[in-house]
Amino acid sequence: MAKYFLSWEIDRARMADDPKTIATGWKMLAAQVRANMESGKTAAWGAFPGSLSGYSIVEGTEMDVMQVTMQFAPYVSWEVRPLVGIGEVEEFLAAAAEG
Repeated sequence: MAKYFLSWEIDRARMADDPKTIATGWKMLAAQVRANMESGKTAAWGAFPGSLSGYSIVEGTEMDVMQVTMQFAPYVSWEVRPLVGIGEVEEFLAAAAEG
């Protein structure tokens, strides 16, 4: 199963000015993230302290990644990178060494 590293950032232009509204928005975000983790859609999630950004790890297909990311549109932007494990790197190196 493929793994993807997702870097996310909340769109500041879409944020409210009121602290209570901001807290409500974060609670909704956290609830959706928790639901994704409990369902297995998201393997890991974290926020970078002092910023409006963080990361997620999604295991599955490109469609699974789209399902996760589209839940947060248009409030969150994403950068998605596929991950390759050490086993796959070693496999590539062995094949490359054979020519």
